Formats: sequence, structure tokens, C-alpha cells
Amino acid sequence: MERNRRVMWLSKPSRTEIMDGEYGTGEYVNGWSDPVEVRVNASAPSGDSSSSPFGTQVAYDLQLVAESNRWGIDEGDRMWLGDRPELLADGQPSMSGAYEVKRVSPSLNYCAFGLTRVDGR
Repeated sequence: MERNRRVMWLSKPSRTEIMDGEYGTGEYVNGWSDPVEVRVNASAPSGDSSSSPFGTQVAYDLQLVAESNRWGIDEGDRMWLGDRPELLADGQPSMSGAYEVKRVSPSLNYCAFGLTRVDGR
């Protein structure tokens, strides 16, 4: 149901080549994409591994469920719950309050995601 969905913000790893005039230098700067809004069902993990789509691993801080993975969420992506993350002076999102996607578990009827909290930047 739509009313049970919560606003999350998604950022994916990005890589930009350093340019010297019009030529690439072959050196890259790693960063994160501009966060985009996604709406998913979010809940705290229950601690019951018997019905978990992730098997016996229950060490997630947050579990998400969506009807599909239309956003292309991958392991290693960063997500924030609620408000849009603050952008730092270099244009990168602040990692304060971020979660890392640790597990993506698609099935026929839905896709589940296991997230853990990230500390710092």
C-alpha cells in the first residue's frame, strides 16, 4: 500500500575522469551520484531468521521491501531515510545518517534489501 511507503534517498558510486583541457588524464575521482528519491516499505529487522529472505543473516539495521528493483539498487549503494542528505562543499552527499545496501534479494513477487548504518563520511 502506498501509505506504508517511506521516503528514502538513493546514491550510487560514481567515477569521474580528471580532464587536462580537452584531454582525459587517465586519473579518476571516485564519489557518489546526486541522491534520488525512492519510496519503499521500510522496517526494522525482526531478528527472526526463519522467515528472512536473507537466510540466517539478521545483522541488518534496516530492511526494505519493494514490488521490484526498478531503481537498480545494488549492493554498496548508499541510502538515507527521510530527509534528503546534505550536500557538502564538493557536491558529494554527507554520509551522516547513511545506510549501505548490503544485500539485494529479488523474488518473483517483490525485492528485499538489507541495509546497515554507515559511520561518518
